[in-house]
Amino acid sequence: MRVGVAETVVRELRGRVPEERVVHAPEALDVACRVLNAAVGTRPAVLVRCRNTADVQLAVRAARDAGLPLSVLGRGHDWAGRSLVADGLVLDVRDLRSVVVDPGTRTARVGGGVSSLDVAAASAGHGLAPVTGWRGDAGLVGLSLGGGYGPLTGRAGLAADNLLGALVVLADGTCVDTDGDPDLLWALRGGGGNFGVVVQARLALHPLRVLVGGTNVYPWTQAPTVLAGLADLLASAPDELTVRSGMRRDRTGRPVVVVQPVWSGDPATWMDRPGPVPELAALGTPSGSDVAPVTLVSLLGDEDRALPTAGARRHELVRTRTLARLDAAAAQALLEAGATVTSPHSRVWLHHFHGAADRVDPASSALPLRHPHLVAEVVAGWEEAGRGALHRAWADRASSRLSWTALGGGNVNLLGPGQDDLVAGAYGANTVRLLELKTRYDPEDVFRATPLPVGAVGSVGSVGSVGSIGSIGEAVEPVCRLEVGQEQG
Repeated sequence: MRVGVAETVVRELRGRVPEERVVHAPEALDVACRVLNAAVGTRPAVLVRCRNTADVQLAVRAARDAGLPLSVLGRGHDWAGRSLVADGLVLDVRDLRSVVVDPGTRTARVGGGVSSLDVAAASAGHGLAPVTGWRGDAGLVGLSLGGGYGPLTGRAGLAADNLLGALVVLADGTCVDTDGDPDLLWALRGGGGNFGVVVQARLALHPLRVLVGGTNVYPWTQAPTVLAGLADLLASAPDELTVRSGMRRDRTGRPVVVVQPVWSGDPATWMDRPGPVPELAALGTPSGSDVAPVTLVSLLGDEDRALPTAGARRHELVRTRTLARLDAAAAQALLEAGATVTSPHSRVWLHHFHGAADRVDPASSALPLRHPHLVAEVVAGWEEAGRGALHRAWADRASSRLSWTALGGGNVNLLGPGQDDLVAGAYGANTVRLLELKTRYDPEDVFRATPLPVGAVGSVGSVGSVGSIGSIGEAVEPVCRLEVGQEQG
């Protein structure tokens, strides 16, 4: 540990930042650095709670002058724990939670640590809604930088497509407004937080007061029929309908299929027959359904209540595959995963990409995959520390089976250590430009938020690539140390 260096940085910062905002005692760091995934065991040397852009600039410069590595902590949802850097300095931006809504331009200016629920709640009174992921307590800026699939994807695109501008503190401590730097904005829209610290973002909002959402739950005996019918319905879904589906255990421990439609069209027509929402329910005979008119705020809040928070200390590992369609081979792999799920906390999600998202020019942002597809998110979850081998093996087996019919590349927000092949294909034809911009804005590879492909132009080298980490916890100099990698045997 760089103890002497860290102490020098602490002394420098304490002269310019209130003492209580500079955290370096081991016990205090354990609390301040608690993130969603309990498998993350990374211990930084110091954490700075930033109140404003000036604090971020000070901390960046202090760390760079001292040679300490940097990371940025938002809401702490990255399963691989890259918001924490071992023996380095963590820029905690969770206090940057301002939201200013402009109903005239249908935009919101938000702080870099804002949650999706923060923005949804502030926008709701104006009859507007942001494009978010599925969880309300997730950081909206970080989600947007890496892509951002969610309940409004079909109607309004990815969260990244709705990032209109940003204020960014670069590795030398300068602050840049992307309104005068379109190349930087291009890179941020899908290239992740690999270019600097986004202290403020301008987001597009969309007219929306009420949507229809909820969950249809089908018994496992109906799973083959439900998946077969789902494939046909997703292929013809209108923009106003985005569907998340998947497999998990119910409260009795039995596997079930879940289908979660979100209808953002006219709420008065959602029950019309024929219509996509009733047709989804008719894929089988649901054992339970709560699909009904809701607000985005309540939809996000319900998801938060159904899943663990940072205080729950649940261990997780994520694998992801991108599917061109839900064909017979993919359905069989999903059925095998659902039938063999090893924990009540494990699950498989299918995220639906279509509509407005696939009409975006692939060259207009860092994200090139712009034709209809599904992202399979395999989540292994368990509570017992040191007992993850069984659950990790289940996730790896499911991912391997899905790979037989999967596309190259993957959702960069979900990619982690050991997935070099998917990282290499994640940016397709945009890879060269993205890495050139990485070299321009961060030539020393200071910021490593989400994985970038190996082989950067110039001096960057393996820009944040998970290739430098290997399998979880087995790196020589890991970006993150995950407990799950230390549970072999």
